[in-house]
Amino acid sequence: MKKLRVGVIYGGRSGEHEVSLASAAAVFKNLDPARYDAVPIRIEKDGRWSLPPRAPTLISAAEVIAAKSEESTGLVPGDAPREAHLLAHPGAETVMTIDRHNENPIVSGLALDVVFPVLHGPYGEDGTVQGLLELANIPYVGAGVLASAVGMDKAVMKLVFVAKGLPICDYEVVMKSDQIRALAVAAFAAVDCAGMARVDFLLDGESGSLFLNEVNTIPGFTTISMYSKMWAASGLAYPALIDRLIALAIERHADKQQLRTSM
Repeated sequence: MKKLRVGVIYGGRSGEHEVSLASAAAVFKNLDPARYDAVPIRIEKDGRWSLPPRAPTLISAAEVIAAKSEESTGLVPGDAPREAHLLAHPGAETVMTIDRHNENPIVSGLALDVVFPVLHGPYGEDGTVQGLLELANIPYVGAGVLASAVGMDKAVMKLVFVAKGLPICDYEVVMKSDQIRALAVAAFAAVDCAGMARVDFLLDGESGSLFLNEVNTIPGFTTISMYSKMWAASGLAYPALIDRLIALAIERHADKQQLRTSM
């Protein structure tokens, strides 16, 4: 029986890149080589697609994050993986590859029988890659475009559940443009705060009204404190947060030195 050529797409642009590498390693480990010809297709954090010479092998996300080696990435120093470009139209060849090892790049095609997306989070789990695979008219594992998109958008998912009469808990959608954040900034400015602070609020469970509670000018600063965790959720990692606070301190001090009292 002819083996199926399975393209396993992993990595991706989301914050769950390393988790995807670990998931893909588990998939590769359990694909029966007697039945399947597995093809690793890696998406880098910047969105570039490539065909690495070997599949990832570490099946623990923690190990992937700690290793930063060929065991987690499938690459070794000196490797120059072929570029991969999924062709967004039906045809005999699913992926166009470009080998740039030589002065003259070599372009070739690769046919896949089925694609196994092992992508977590945005740009993979949300219907975007599924739509691309639909355009390519190739079978793929898992949910389609609609289910993937709705599954990623939790607010829309809740609406669908309600429309279907499914039992769910009470919920409230808080939009990013509302987040409380404007009130926190106003409270920060009201007390003439500088550098850092954590602003705490109280939420009335019955009415849903929000009340300002207090401003903490030296908030908890462990790696699991709410101050650092909220900044991390906003995209500013702990080391970058430290850098920014130090820069702000120096900037504020320099501004104070420019102040002059009148004669």
